[in-house]
Amino acid sequence: MKKVIFFFLVFSIVGFFSACKHQAKEKSFTDELTQQDSLEVLHLGDSCMSLLKERKFDEALDMIYYLQDSATVVSMNAEQRMILYKLFKHHPVYEYELDYFNFSQRDLNDMKYRIQFFKLDGPDDYRPNTIGIMFNPVKVDGIWRLTMKSAWQTSKEQKNKESLE
Repeated sequence: MKKVIFFFLVFSIVGFFSACKHQAKEKSFTDELTQQDSLEVLHLGDSCMSLLKERKFDEALDMIYYLQDSATVVSMNAEQRMILYKLFKHHPVYEYELDYFNFSQRDLNDMKYRIQFFKLDGPDDYRPNTIGIMFNPVKVDGIWRLTMKSAWQTSKEQKNKESLE
């Protein structure tokens, strides 16, 4: 009987440590990211915004994709491209500033820019002159792509608002 209890304890201990070892190997998406990932994403966003500021709309739009599902990035179709083209043509990027970026999940991240689309005439000019643009940078097959944040996708900003309600 003592041998049975001894072997039961040994197997229990071995099982416990192998389970702990297995749990330690499982990493979240954000645990896998490096500083290089942050630099790549920031470079992509800045490059796209610089092209928009230079009014190189076609080159900038070539950098923007849509996330079809959680693992498939596709180029914009003609209608999607025309919508963004018209947006940036009517609201050109005069200046831009990164508001924030945040990595959350493999297919859901935030990169928000504030775009100033005309210069105010002075300190007494209170016309609204900024809009925000939200990208969802995703890494598919080892390559970072800027995708447009869809209306159904949550963001850090939306989560903060929901937590206050």
